[in-house]
Amino acid sequence: MNKNLDPNYIAKFYKNRKNKNLIILFLILFFVLLFFLITILRMNVGK
Repeated sequence: MNKNLDPNYIAKFYKNRKNKNLIILFLILFFVLLFFLITILRMNVGK
């Protein structure tokens, strides 16, 4: 139980969680942009 209260462990935990959240955010943005690009390309091909 002592390891969980170690300040270094807590700092590492929050840093890892922040990095993971940023990666997920960028992945979501990438897929949203990809969706819009595919949609625009399909609209242009259809005309």
